[in-house]
Amino acid sequence: MVWILFDADTLALGPFLFFGGLPGEPLPDLSAFSIARQTKGNAAGVKAERPAIRSVPKGQFTRYDSAIEVYEALFGAF
Repeated sequence: MVWILFDADTLALGPFLFFGGLPGEPLPDLSAFSIARQTKGNAAGVKAERPAIRSVPKGQFTRYDSAIEVYEALFGAF
């Protein structure tokens, strides 16, 4: 998973936040993270769980300052 942040004034891209394993490896185990919920409640106001979606805290992501660093994290050094 990659988040791309940008400067709202200049529209410059970066930093980039990456959550994942080494190139060719699967995602790390997500079972420790909380299960996400629907954003809108049903008629009774209950927000149902979304068991296939996990909430990963921003602190679990690795910060990269350039798109080249993200490429290397995804596919390895070129």
